[in-house]
Amino acid sequence: MWKAKQEFQYILDKTYSALQGVQKSLNEPYQYFDNLNRVYKDKGKPNKKVEACLTDMVCAVSVINELSMW
Repeated sequence: MWKAKQEFQYILDKTYSALQGVQKSLNEPYQYFDNLNRVYKDKGKPNKKVEACLTDMVCAVSVINELSMW
């Protein structure tokens, strides 16, 4: 039982560490997508793909934040 608990804790620690790395890399593209969104708006083109990407990124960051509190 102790070994299983220790292995589970190890998996949780590794997952949390990986998720922190993902969160850092998710935060970097925000500025890029904001700029891209402005370009789309300036040219009068639909920006649904940009909005979808931003929504996905916000959802991913929310999940990571929830997991980090767990």
